[in-house]
Amino acid sequence: MNATKSEQAWHDAKQANQHCHAIIEMGLLSEPARLRLLQSIHPKKSLMQQAEFANLRDYGPWLLDLTSLEFADMLALENWSDSPALMGWIRSQHSIEKMAEHLTDALLAEDKTSQVYLLRSYAPEVLPLLHARADSPWHNWLFGPINEWWLRAPEKDWQCLPGGEQTDLPPYHPIKIDDDLWQALELDPLAYSLTAELEKSAEEVFDSTCHGERLLQVRQALDSARGAGLKQADDLCLFASLYLFDQQFPENWPNWQQVADLVKEQQLPLAQALRMQAE
Repeated sequence: MNATKSEQAWHDAKQANQHCHAIIEMGLLSEPARLRLLQSIHPKKSLMQQAEFANLRDYGPWLLDLTSLEFADMLALENWSDSPALMGWIRSQHSIEKMAEHLTDALLAEDKTSQVYLLRSYAPEVLPLLHARADSPWHNWLFGPINEWWLRAPEKDWQCLPGGEQTDLPPYHPIKIDDDLWQALELDPLAYSLTAELEKSAEEVFDSTCHGERLLQVRQALDSARGAGLKQADDLCLFASLYLFDQQFPENWPNWQQVADLVKEQQLPLAQALRMQAE
């Protein structure tokens, strides 16, 4: 049912001289498909314009103005790869330049201490949870310039999130992730902050250029740290970092049990316990 409605909305947008912008996560495409899309004639803008994400730009989310295409032709882009790289499409009165600037800012979110995180706000598993927070002051900023945001749903269906249909871009307001939103998104703030830090200082530990896959890699390392009985944030981050540098850690550390005992029984920080055993 919603697939038909999405196609009608695409047709109506074209009739009203509005824009049909698709969001595609390049890192989920096969390499030939990714290069083919980057080299296509469709107007396109990376959403990762921040300088610190320059190395992720060609593999992150891109906005494409596909207004010239029919709906079926837009969907045909999915046939370029087996991966579900098409995140959805946006009906808007605004040009690709304005919408790309807006959605670039929407990739950043802050926690209650103003720590900044990279958030896949456009993803089908994330955006509905943001849309549900109409009580938040950033909600009008995020959805104000959107007429309709159509997200990919299971079984090739579509979910429509209505926007504010504003003709002017509202003043910037950062997305704030409070405790309820962290819980709703099932996000681990520690994983986000450690991923951001490692992307800046030790990018070589990652197996992929895709931020989502890097985040998953860090989450798995943090899970291993918790499985080892660690609880403090500094200890978890140090263990996870060592694990990412050497996935045989801690099995190939002969004194690991003594280190673990010092942390557990004497409440020493992991870094101090490691130094003591190394002396």
